[in-house]
Amino acid sequence: MHTKKKVHNGTIYYSVSNNKIVRVIRANQDEEIAYIKHHDIELQNSEVFFSDLKPVEKDVAIAYFKR
Repeated sequence: MHTKKKVHNGTIYYSVSNNKIVRVIRANQDEEIAYIKHHDIELQNSEVFFSDLKPVEKDVAIAYFKR
């Protein structure tokens, strides 16, 4: 049985294709596409598949954004 990956708006992930920690601003669950942004730069790839996103632990995200 295939279970779909759920991605939630406002959640922090690591984007493999962008090599950045990003925030999901909109997630299309039907098409499994997420619209993402980075806190201080314009991303080349702001629309990615759910499979491109990897979970980030809270302490890693906090350390990253403090740099």
